[in-house]
Amino acid sequence: MIDTKRWLGFSTAVRMWRPLRAQVTLAICAALLGLSAWASGEDASAFKDHPYFKHLLGGSWKIDGELKAADGRVIKIKEEWKTQLLGDNTLTMEGSRELDGDSKNFKWTGLFEATHQADTSNPETVRFELDVPADGSKVEMSGSLGNGDAKLVIIDSYKDGDHDQIESQVSLKDASGTAVLSGTLLAKRDK
Repeated sequence: MIDTKRWLGFSTAVRMWRPLRAQVTLAICAALLGLSAWASGEDASAFKDHPYFKHLLGGSWKIDGELKAADGRVIKIKEEWKTQLLGDNTLTMEGSRELDGDSKNFKWTGLFEATHQADTSNPETVRFELDVPADGSKVEMSGSLGNGDAKLVIIDSYKDGDHDQIESQVSLKDASGTAVLSGTLLAKRDK
């Protein structure tokens, strides 16, 4: 079984990906916050103008949603975060996450790859690879959890082209490829 608590930074998940809850937390964080990394080095100075990432800046974001475990359990998630551009080539997302009542502060940092720290009081991080189409239509993040045998995939896109809403499709699979956690979350900008 995937220790979602350990990887998500919460005793429950996004940061969620610690004993499934925590791993769920990591996955969700990754999905929603994985936006903190980007792909092309030569365009680092144009980060503020990128068709996807430029819309993450300004205001704070909130999520109040649920993910479903393979056993039917519903995992409630609440998040709040802000995104900042540190210089021309580093994006950081910091905030708080509550997963099934367990709260943690988290941080995403990166540009070429995303690093997720599920619990800012613990130095352990998880690396996510990002795939960002040139048109900025979505961001796909994938990371290995546990001993590298579990995989978390988060696909973020602006809901119906509305840059104040990010829809995140979250999928966590164990070593056999069986889905252990999945769902769709909606983050909204709090202006």
